Amino acid sequence: MNRSLIINSIPFSPSKLDFSHFLIKEIGSIIKGGKDFLDVGCGRLFFYDLLLQINAKGNYIGVDLEPRGTINPLSKLSSKVVKTDFLKFSSPKKFDIIACLWVLEHIKSDKVVLNRAAHFLKRGGYLILAIPSIWSWPFEFGRHGYHYYSKNQIVRYIEEVGLKIEYFYESAGFFGFLFMIVYNWSRFLILVVSLPIFFIFSIFGIYRKSWKDFSKSLISSTLYRYHRLKFCIVVHNYIVRALVTIDNLFKLLPASYVIIVKK
Repeated sequence: MNRSLIINSIPFSPSKLDFSHFLIKEIGSIIKGGKDFLDVGCGRLFFYDLLLQINAKGNYIGVDLEPRGTINPLSKLSSKVVKTDFLKFSSPKKFDIIACLWVLEHIKSDKVVLNRAAHFLKRGGYLILAIPSIWSWPFEFGRHGYHYYSKNQIVRYIEEVGLKIEYFYESAGFFGFLFMIVYNWSRFLILVVSLPIFFIFSIFGIYRKSWKDFSKSLISSTLYRYHRLKFCIVVHNYIVRALVTIDNLFKLLPASYVIIVKK
């Protein structure tokens, strides 16, 4: 694996960087040969990009209501993205590997999604789950989705679906937790201070867009401005990688759980 492809791409959270290294290390043994992949809630094609990095072969289908990534027509994967709700997705075939990465928490009926993913899985196939733990709530305040999971809760869900856990990985930890507190609370502080300004501008007709547009533009042009600078991204990710290395020694307060289950 060329780790520079990860380090130099986008600013990673400790959880996602730790997850990427873990998955690339573990997934090699289960994707040998051509496989059929289904990416539930593919979004920016994060899982697809990881598959390209490890030269995966086979067929890839991404499903999302609002897909935002770009398919590489020159890759060894025969790939397409379907713009639809996963609960309405249909396919005549089943899949060797299904990825559901940070998706369950966004859907109120998360058990339904888990059952539907199991339905599309071949016998002997693998479902890869990544979900936020209860320890990520303090730096997200519920912003990430409807659900934050305890280890016992997600294990129970998986057992109820009738799947077998092959790997259970705790992604990131205490120092990553502190990093995300600083990273996210800085944003919240800026938004709280700017809220009165937004209302004044709105009342006097100076600004006519929504709070969502205002806050997104403000954070993008201030705190997250460095996201557009490659050098800053590299520095950000090296700091995160150092924190992940330390956290892997202790694994306290993991931000995410990564589970690979087999049907």
